[in-house]
Amino acid sequence: MCEYEIMKESEAYNKLISSFDAKRFAHAYIISGCSKKKGIEFAKNVMEHILVSTVADEARKDIVREKVQDRTALDAFWIEPENKSRSISIDQIREFLDDVYKTSYNHGWKVAVFVDADRLRQGAGNAFLKTLEEPPDRCVFFLIVENIRSLLPTIISRCQTIMIDAEDEVDENFEFYREVVDILVENRSETPAARLVSAMTIAKLFDDLFGKIKKDMVKMESNLASDEVVESEKKVIDARAEAMFKEKRAAIMKFLFSFYRDMFVLSLGSDESMIINKAFIDDIKLYLNGRTDKGIMLDMRCLENINSMMELNVRPIQALRKGFSEMRV
Repeated sequence: MCEYEIMKESEAYNKLISSFDAKRFAHAYIISGCSKKKGIEFAKNVMEHILVSTVADEARKDIVREKVQDRTALDAFWIEPENKSRSISIDQIREFLDDVYKTSYNHGWKVAVFVDADRLRQGAGNAFLKTLEEPPDRCVFFLIVENIRSLLPTIISRCQTIMIDAEDEVDENFEFYREVVDILVENRSETPAARLVSAMTIAKLFDDLFGKIKKDMVKMESNLASDEVVESEKKVIDARAEAMFKEKRAAIMKFLFSFYRDMFVLSLGSDESMIINKAFIDDIKLYLNGRTDKGIMLDMRCLENINSMMELNVRPIQALRKGFSEMRV
């Protein structure tokens, strides 16, 4: 398994800027190791330097910088999950490819940022892979993904990797992760006979957690709206709340998968430095007790099935019950 050098954000930024100025810039970079929010801000800052590099007028440079930060720069492309399944579709890639091979508006560089790059569907991933193999001139791709191991190896091999240290970063979803771990550990079955009861209890508690998050998202969006909300605005509020809820749910499921991945790593006798969720190391060791690497792999497949069912709009409680009933919890 490949290991990557972890750098502070400022160190990573200086490294990329120096490479660009020295004309030793790669055509594609994976930004990983940090949260999506931090990855996006990092990509913006590097993009800003790139897009102003061919602009002579200082006033015009300020305009470009402003547009980069609000994601409206003409030579910048943002590709991220936007449909109900929270994936990047092949149609999105085709639309992007129609534009990226055209001449840039400022006759300079073009920059494309793939947010949640691990959400590329198979067809979309294959279509983008061809572009990675034969990239357009003066174009750079940034692939933002929290865990690089979730990307296709064929994509990883065609990119340079920037691992940003997340040591001092506080994940906005950390309180949910703590609740997830508490649900698992506090309801762990002590005997095979109690497994199904534990599974149904855990499924119900996860469903309650998702329900609470959804209500909080609706409340937050409603508080931002005016007192008199017309029906059309209410639909917009509901849509925003639903999108935010799905993003939170996806983050929780990704964390849950990484929790099991950490158990799998420890079950193989690997060093603790390989653990992603170091804040939960004691819980991981406790939950690992009595499990085998084969059993953990089967459970990870069940987690993927739960997530897939929910993304296909299966009621969460149904997906959770089915998935956890097939797991050793």
